[in-house]
Amino acid sequence: MRATPTGAHGTAHEQVVACNEALVTHNLLLLAMLEQQHSTLDALQAFVVSVAHALDTARVSGAPDPRRAASRAHLATLTGRQREVLAFVIAGHPSKRIAAVLGISQRTVENHRASIMLRTGAASVPALAQLALLGGFDAAEVLAHLAVAQPAGPALALLRT
Repeated sequence: MRATPTGAHGTAHEQVVACNEALVTHNLLLLAMLEQQHSTLDALQAFVVSVAHALDTARVSGAPDPRRAASRAHLATLTGRQREVLAFVIAGHPSKRIAAVLGISQRTVENHRASIMLRTGAASVPALAQLALLGGFDAAEVLAHLAVAQPAGPALALLRT
């Protein structure tokens, strides 16, 4: 008995063989991706362990970290409003939302952000967050103080969204 063509893709048997080959290829690619993710997770875990070890070593040695002192000095140069903007920036809020909450224009927020970057010497927002963390800047405290200082209204409700 001869196989009859089922369409432009050959016989049904040829289609089944092609599907099986595609599944095998797909599974091999999936395994390769999983192996790569596993090695990436291992590398990330090793990095976290090394950072934790470095922090423990720094705590045990008791030697002051010069970066902490430099970070504190940079943060001390900021005005009160710049500290408020910094708290929002570190919390991940965009300039438009910061402007609405503080009752200032978006351009003013952007000017404050530029001044913060200039005064701290940070080249990016992640570098700014690292500097704030090293300097002991408590964004939650600044935001909590701001919530107490301003009456609760629709602008502060933006923070909760």
